[in-house]
Amino acid sequence: MNKTPFGRGCGARLTAINDQLCFGAFAAEELNRTIIAHADPSATTTAAAFPSNSHAARIDRRLADLPTFEARATDTLCASALIAASEHVQAYFKTARATIRRLTGTLSPVTQGGDDERLQGLLIALGAPVAAEVFDTVIYLRARRNRLVHEGPLPAALQLFS
Repeated sequence: MNKTPFGRGCGARLTAINDQLCFGAFAAEELNRTIIAHADPSATTTAAAFPSNSHAARIDRRLADLPTFEARATDTLCASALIAASEHVQAYFKTARATIRRLTGTLSPVTQGGDDERLQGLLIALGAPVAAEVFDTVIYLRARRNRLVHEGPLPAALQLFS
């Protein structure tokens, strides 16, 4: 991926998404570890416990509910990262297909599905080596992305069975 200008750009964007996701996990862990220690012990809501925080009144949750609220925020962060990463990979595959078409004049025999499936079909048609497991993973992640975008996240109790 990093051997071409558009590959380096895509790789850099995926790294940035991963860095932000890791930062979100870091921040969530620190939040859970320290929020009660810094809160006013007589306060029951975020607005009362953190009057100098400009977002506390907007969130306005009971302090006891913050761990659950934070877990939902982490779920949203992870879903957003998956959606963004999937979009960047699909854009990379679309650019790769267009570049191959421009250089070889060959069109992908696959006309349905995502850019991942079309690129895989084009590479196979050209006799290029194809790492099927990479495409299988990207196709799976695109399906998960579509599920998140079009249907929303699964209830936590059902996530183990999806």
